[in-house]
Formats: sequence, structure tokens, C-alpha cells
Amino acid sequence: MKLINPMILLGVLGIILSIEAVSFLGCLPLAMIYGEPLTPFIGSAMVAGFIAAVFYMLSRKEDISNASMRDGYLIVTLSWFTLSLTGSLPYLMNGSITHFTDAFFESASGFTTTGSELITSSSAVASCMAGIGPGLGAVGPMGNYAAMPAITKIILILAMILGRLEIITAFALFSRSFWKN
Repeated sequence: MKLINPMILLGVLGIILSIEAVSFLGCLPLAMIYGEPLTPFIGSAMVAGFIAAVFYMLSRKEDISNASMRDGYLIVTLSWFTLSLTGSLPYLMNGSITHFTDAFFESASGFTTTGSELITSSSAVASCMAGIGPGLGAVGPMGNYAAMPAITKIILILAMILGRLEIITAFALFSRSFWKN
């Protein structure tokens, strides 16, 4: 049985973080147009770039084309986890997440930016994305989605489409190993 090669994992994660660092810098023109601070995007690009450079230095002698299926599964899982964590860096550096959590814990109802309660919003997304049935709160068994704002309904429609397409399964269609067997 072939074990997982951690150097291949680091190499691929380094590539993904490099792409994300460049993507953070791509936000700078829009931030300038709208008068937003540039430091969260520059700082996030620097952090992601630094981590990518460390991963590259650790795995530079490893050929990522020798990845096994087991490596591939772990790469996909860690990629989603890494993108989620580093994707939240601009919000953390800007203070948006801390302002939201402060406002959430200070208010008894915990409203999100669209005016829906946090439990209602999160369960509506889970319900649409996974097709798990009714949500909680206003979208529970005795409620519906009619009172939600239009932008929220659009986001939920997109979440439902992604959930129905099984987006992870769709990515498997683009892998070479899927078509070789």
C-alpha cells in the first residue's frame, strides 16, 4: 500500500496559495475605485505568498505528477480547507468579521447583512445546498422563503444549483484518471 507523500501535498498547496495571492492583488483596482482600504488585500497576498513560498521551498525536489489517488483525495480536501482559511484573511484584516461577531453577540437576534436571522440564513443555505429538507427559523417546516429579500433568494438559487450539480463530482469529470479507466 502506497502511503501519502506530504511533499506532493505541500507542492500543490503552494501552487494554490500562489494563485490565491495573485487573486488578492487583483482586488486592488476595485478597492481603489470604491475607496476601500488596500492593506487587507496586500497583507493577505503577502501572507498567502509567504506560505506558498515556504511550501515551495519544502517540496521543490518533489514531482507532483507522481501523485497517487490517495494524494489526490487529500489534496482536494486540504485545498478547500486552505482556500477557506486564507480566503477569509482580507475580512479578518479589515475587521469585518470581528465587527460582525461583536454585533452578533451584542444583539439578541443576530441579524445578518440581509436582515435575516443567522440561524434562518445558515439553515436556508444548508437546506438549498444539500437538499436536506426544511431549514430552521423562518424557513422551517411552518415557514417559507417568501419573506427573504431578492438578493438572498438569488444566492440561495445559486447554492441550490451548485448542490444539485454535485460540484465536487463535476470536478472529477475533468481529471485525466477518470477518463483513462
